[in-house]
Amino acid sequence: MLILEKRRLMKQLGLFISICILMGACVSEYEPNYENQLEGLLVVDGTITSGETIIKLSRSIAMSEKFSGKEYVNNAKLSVENDKGIVISNSQLRDSGEYVINVGELDVSSKYRLNIMIADDIYQSEYLSPLITPEIDSISWQKKGEGEPLYICVTSHDPLDQSPYYRWTYKEDWEFHARYKANAAYIPGKGIVMFDFKTSNNLYYCWGSDSSKIILLGSTEKLTENLIYQHKLIEIEPDHDKLSYLYHIDVYQALVSKDAYKYLSNLQKNISQTGSLFAPLPAEYKGNVKCVTSPEQPVIGYVDVATITHKSIYLPTSDELYEQQASSCSVIPASTFKNFSEAYASGFNILSLNVAYSEYRCVDCTNSGRGTKDRPSWWPTDHY
Repeated sequence: MLILEKRRLMKQLGLFISICILMGACVSEYEPNYENQLEGLLVVDGTITSGETIIKLSRSIAMSEKFSGKEYVNNAKLSVENDKGIVISNSQLRDSGEYVINVGELDVSSKYRLNIMIADDIYQSEYLSPLITPEIDSISWQKKGEGEPLYICVTSHDPLDQSPYYRWTYKEDWEFHARYKANAAYIPGKGIVMFDFKTSNNLYYCWGSDSSKIILLGSTEKLTENLIYQHKLIEIEPDHDKLSYLYHIDVYQALVSKDAYKYLSNLQKNISQTGSLFAPLPAEYKGNVKCVTSPEQPVIGYVDVATITHKSIYLPTSDELYEQQASSCSVIPASTFKNFSEAYASGFNILSLNVAYSEYRCVDCTNSGRGTKDRPSWWPTDHY
């Protein structure tokens, strides 16, 4: 377990650095002597694609600051324009800083750009021709042995050989269960609540979800053929709840241009190569979004144009995939406590009404934010 804990700490550090990269808090073409030079820059992330185009907007923060959510840009007006004069301006704010534009089918004979208006400032990406992304060949998993993490891998190839550069994003969902199946719970202010396992009125069945938060890139530039083979996207610890019952992942793939790949990969490498969150980007790796009204104003981001393909898999649990930690859950007779409130104050809740108690974490799958009762509408099991 010491090895697993060390691996978790390294992942947390890596995630912190990667989030800094994505938010652009660390990147500027100016000398990094003053943190305030890097604060408040517009950060643009997204790809113009067929159907729903999703663009995320935020403001950069300095290294000494924490991302609070107020950095999301929620007052923008977005449109997609092609070089034939057609403007699509049906953007909607779907979530904090996340805009959706229904572009329809991309015309391969046209070039497209993104327009952004925030107050009196106007931003534009450069016109680009769409890349036609190939289908994902397969999503698979790898695990070397006991105690080792599981990796979700992608295999793909481009028969048209348009571009050797790939980018992926993903969305994960999983079902997991509390250690014990309690038949009731004591809830302060409500008293005893009896569970019904045919409805969502229970704390045994839970779901979790996550999505990609780092830049995931691949390249076949130095290979003899345009083939991505079992490229590792995600690492999952063998004792994680994700693997305990049923896991599902959607993987989204897009071809990216050479300039986009250089820009995005440079964002990844900048910290590791310089050891500084404030290292400037090389001049040749600038993004393709500019502020038209204030050309001297730096903008962080690269907006590419490509179709997006998608593939998903389910992973049911097995002893090969999931390595459950030794149980630290206790079962205590109900007579141990004078009443339910005393048991609750001591860190216990009902396991079997008037028979036994166990620790919160053992009978409540929502404890400490592990999961929620938000079951995806398309989930294949009949649990609630």
